[in-house]
Amino acid sequence: AMSRLGNMTNHDWAVDKVTGGTSSSPDRGAESVISREDFNKILDYAKENESKSGMCIQLEKELGVRVGDLAYGVQVKEDCLEITCKNGKELERPITPNLEELLRTDVFKSMLDDQGHLRAPKDDSINRYLQRVEDRLGLDRHSFHDLRREIAQEKYDELRNQGKSREEALG
Repeated sequence: AMSRLGNMTNHDWAVDKVTGGTSSSPDRGAESVISREDFNKILDYAKENESKSGMCIQLEKELGVRVGDLAYGVQVKEDCLEITCKNGKELERPITPNLEELLRTDVFKSMLDDQGHLRAPKDDSINRYLQRVEDRLGLDRHSFHDLRREIAQEKYDELRNQGKSREEALG
């Protein structure tokens, strides 16, 4: 806008692009993935020390959704979980035997309302829980999204090993 005004008045008022002066963190993005070994340690801890946030970590292993989707958008149906995702996208996850086992626990049942909506802890609470567990277990800190990346990579590898093309596996 300033350069346009300058052009109209025959002045050079162009301004260089302003940046925040920060570089992207090497601890974030597609390369930031938790190891399966560390993820298993967290899952074991969550199973042994029952809590609602711990249940969310266990659910994530089966669902692979964003922390906000898990915290605010899960509806239990007869044969699937309906999940309202980012930007209102609807997702269905079938109730597998592993998921069924989690749904039968007292902790999970305590998070359901009368209409079958999951009333999980807030997304920030789940992330803080994850950080506290990682610290307690002496693990490097990873975000909930790093768990999601690990789950996605494992699913991709599984589909590729089943003979799916790269495009099919990514889909």
